[in-house]
Amino acid sequence: MLPPLKRHADRLRRAAVLGIVAGGAATPAFAGPPPCPPPAYNPCPPAYNPCPPGVITPVTPAPPAPMDGSATELLPETFSRTAPPSPAAQNLVANTANPLAGRSGLAAVGGGVGDPGYIDPAVVASRFRLRYSGARDGNSDRGEFLYGAYDTPALQASLPPGTPAVFIGPGNPGNVAAVPGQTVSGPTGPVRPVIDGFDYDEISAYLELEVVEGVSAFVEVPWRDVSGYDQFRDQGFADDGLGDINAGVRVSLYDDCDTALTFQLMYQTNTGDPDFGLGNGTQFIVPGLLFQQSLSDDLHLFGEAQYYVDAGNGTEFNGEDYTSDVLRFGLGAALDLVETRDTNLQLLNEFVGWTFYDGQQSEFNPATRQIDVTDADGETIVNYKVGLRYLFGRQSVYAGYGLALTDDVLYDDIVRLEYSVLLD
Repeated sequence: MLPPLKRHADRLRRAAVLGIVAGGAATPAFAGPPPCPPPAYNPCPPAYNPCPPGVITPVTPAPPAPMDGSATELLPETFSRTAPPSPAAQNLVANTANPLAGRSGLAAVGGGVGDPGYIDPAVVASRFRLRYSGARDGNSDRGEFLYGAYDTPALQASLPPGTPAVFIGPGNPGNVAAVPGQTVSGPTGPVRPVIDGFDYDEISAYLELEVVEGVSAFVEVPWRDVSGYDQFRDQGFADDGLGDINAGVRVSLYDDCDTALTFQLMYQTNTGDPDFGLGNGTQFIVPGLLFQQSLSDDLHLFGEAQYYVDAGNGTEFNGEDYTSDVLRFGLGAALDLVETRDTNLQLLNEFVGWTFYDGQQSEFNPATRQIDVTDADGETIVNYKVGLRYLFGRQSVYAGYGLALTDDVLYDDIVRLEYSVLLD
């Protein structure tokens, strides 16, 4: 028989061993969930998606049952990814103020960027726009781009005293002589004034409807109010009426979350009366490319290149077309100044230019009070435009100012106000 102390030591050792074995077997009943297995190997990378991904939300699991009836053990916070929502839901979550939420590409995430003030927008969408433009100090019928060719000196009225005896112009190809006080007979029909400081105020309504995704049709109807100063009759004149209506189609060539490239084909009619400065008296077919690129979250670039092709019905002078073909080009940027979830205030800077190919123009010679007809080929005009656009939901308002940077001008300066709303 073992001594008493040795027997007690052996019993304690056996009890400790049994306790360790029993404790190890019981541990899983109180432990948290088993660790997640490592993800399965996937040799294919995920597909590229430039638009907003699914929403990641923090998830805290329910605490396990109390271990001893009083203390509760909390597991660390973990994260889980919900199933990615549909593209429409993605765009709606990304920006509830996005006026084109649910669309793909820049037509969706770029819809909140806003349109330029003078350059045509590249994003194809259904929209309505009401625009006011007020141009001051126009003084050229160059290429019949903005105004029709002047009739000189076909005034069908008595010339003021001191007027030189000879006038040359598109309306007087025979170079009819005149002496002070003599009435000069010009061509039959209305007479276009020869003007200086020609001003116009124009209100135009623009409607664009997207017939299928990425393809739209548009029409713009202007109403023009004109006033000026007749160089020969030394008196003011004014008139108002329908301007030159234009219409066309727009086709999206490329569109993702950062970039839009669009082809536009426009037909400009001659519905405005050129005899009163309401139109240019000719017609143009205008193909063009429009571009928009988001360089960052707050800086957006846009541009255009459009070519006005003389489609006929213009003036001829000395056997040559008075009307020019015209390349219109523009480059600008929008900077987000103050942006919230529902609104955006942008600063816009734009440069717009026109280069004339072929065609002619009337130039007033103040020394002789005579109109000289000269070649307009190769002349380039560049304007600078600056403005602010405020976007709120699906609507925006714009106010801008432009001025000529070159000696040759279509007008000295212009003011523009605009309201637009997206109809998608």
